Amino acid sequence: MGAINPNALSKFVGILEVAPQASPGSLVRIASVRGLVANFDNTANQVDIKADDTGTVFKGFLPEVRIEGSFLENVVRDLMQLLLGGTPGDVAASIVNNHVQTVAQDAWDYGTFLAFDHQNGDGTAPNLDSVTGSTDGLLTIDVDYTITSVNGIWGIVMIAGTNITVITQSLAVQIDYTPNAAENITIPVTFTESPRLYLKITATDANGDDRIIILDDCTFEGTYGIEFLDVVEAGDLKGTDFVFKASKGSNFILQNEIL
Repeated sequence: MGAINPNALSKFVGILEVAPQASPGSLVRIASVRGLVANFDNTANQVDIKADDTGTVFKGFLPEVRIEGSFLENVVRDLMQLLLGGTPGDVAASIVNNHVQTVAQDAWDYGTFLAFDHQNGDGTAPNLDSVTGSTDGLLTIDVDYTITSVNGIWGIVMIAGTNITVITQSLAVQIDYTPNAAENITIPVTFTESPRLYLKITATDANGDDRIIILDDCTFEGTYGIEFLDVVEAGDLKGTDFVFKASKGSNFILQNEIL
């Protein structure tokens, strides 16, 4: 890979992710974004001190930094909570027992995270009944595999051990899980402190090189609109217009991948 071409990069869509400012590693993607733009404005808070005889003796500015656009997936409950606050709630469905997920022999390796294809609606770990290799048969937890979660998604990681003789075998993973029948959120219409957020844009060019823009402390200041498409009139969704505004004293970070 070589240095990115800034002119070509604008032809590619940036991926927008957000997380609580206190835990920037737990990024959540804001999908279906359009009109994404990062603005660094040094005209918003200009200070120009002039003397009668010597002209300008001091000039400076406090920049205003914003990331703006709109997104169409505007009823994502967990995203609403992250941006607006509120209290989420879940209504559990009936448990699904003995669900078998087949992992092909070329789809896993030691140390690789294998996500369960179904999760519990409340975010807890599904009950893992068994992991069975097509060659080695029933495998042993904490010897041949461990249960773990990555970004809130549960799954297993296989361990090289005495019971696993070859990786050229398929795996049958049997779990019991309880999905949600419904989810909700309650947001009080009262004066509320704005959640502090960490925002990241990642755009990739044709060579696989990245441009990354980060606001390491910002707030959501848009109008969260919930629209409904008029399919009879072949209407369009305007989407939710958003503005993430950098907090005073925070950082705007631009990174171009060049190697």
